[in-house]
Amino acid sequence: MYRSRKGKQTKELCRFVLRAALVFLAALSGGRVCADDPPVADAPAVSEAPAVEVRSSVVYWEADDTSLTADIYLPAEPGQYPGVLLVHGGAWLAGSKGRMRHIARALAERGYVAVSINYRLAPKHKFPAQLDDCRTAVCWMRDNAADLKLDPARVGGFGYSAGAHLVTLMSLTAAQVCQSDAASDADRTAWEKCRLQAVVAGGTPCDFRALPPDNRYLAFWLGGTRAEKEELYRQASPMAFVTAAAPPVFLYHGEKDLLVLPHGPKALKQALDDAGVVTELVTLPDDGHIGTFMHPETLSKAYAFLDGHLRSPSPTRQAAKPLPADAGSR
Repeated sequence: MYRSRKGKQTKELCRFVLRAALVFLAALSGGRVCADDPPVADAPAVSEAPAVEVRSSVVYWEADDTSLTADIYLPAEPGQYPGVLLVHGGAWLAGSKGRMRHIARALAERGYVAVSINYRLAPKHKFPAQLDDCRTAVCWMRDNAADLKLDPARVGGFGYSAGAHLVTLMSLTAAQVCQSDAASDADRTAWEKCRLQAVVAGGTPCDFRALPPDNRYLAFWLGGTRAEKEELYRQASPMAFVTAAAPPVFLYHGEKDLLVLPHGPKALKQALDDAGVVTELVTLPDDGHIGTFMHPETLSKAYAFLDGHLRSPSPTRQAAKPLPADAGSR
């Protein structure tokens, strides 16, 4: 989740990052870092806030004998609303859908269908299992659009840390595959259905291609060192998939982030700018990885970004193309 120039520094930072990631998760979860949550309790009603319906632990896919579940927050009033997939952080090895509950509720109160998911975790499940789960969740959202009061042509993604990596990678990969003449019809069909129309990503790991060849920090997730799994490290790097077809992207990051160094999102922002993609980057000069996650003013900017690309007609919005009824979920 970072880049280091010296082997000794790399090893020290690896140990620090793993410890800090678990502390981060414990801080957010009251000490729990389990793969699932108890049913989500509704917060006390606030008269000024629009009513929100909460559906807890809804199964969206059975994978490897595991029931993958989502918590769904949606406006209580009838209608057809834009949707947002929410993906939690936790270094791809911990955390759960409940970490995103406050953002999910805020989005539902704002007029979105917010779907916060669990996904398979490393080291038991190696990449690309997590990416496949995110893709499947978006497909599931579109397949169940009527029940979810969802407009399938307006679906965004919102993630933090490892979750930000996953929504960013999914959106950029889908855009590249769908506009590639070299892709097969089957690949384009599968990726088109999980294509996102806007992305918010905070604390985002962006590029693993320059990690030291013998570094084993990501072996628990990618199955080996970069020297052993070079192509997989490329496939897991959002920076490798930047194209002009990418959806609008809102990045936010703490300048004092020692878990995911800020140069990654800055480089991604520049690459997206160079490709002509609508992109914003908000940097917080005094915040690290934990403090940036729920920074109120930045979240307000992120919600406004989604409003601009999902709630209102916009020339930057890439609508999902209709798919055959038998296209399947992936």
